[in-house]
Amino acid sequence: MAAGVAAVEILDRGRREGRLSLSRKEAQWLERIRDELEALPSDWRDLQARLEPEHGHLYDKASYGLARKDSQAGKQESGR
Repeated sequence: MAAGVAAVEILDRGRREGRLSLSRKEAQWLERIRDELEALPSDWRDLQARLEPEHGHLYDKASYGLARKDSQAGKQESGR
């Protein structure tokens, strides 16, 4: 999230200072992206909990170090 916020700030600063020319549509999208980033929870665990029900099946949490310890223990006990 921090990288997204930083990117929007860099693009917006370039636009304000006249170093970046955006079409009206592009400027609208930049604002929408900023609004969406600001609406995200600041704690990654809250964000993960929010996204998990709909998108949790799309990635392997363990490969990103995001799997719960109790689910890892269950895997080890069952031999998986």
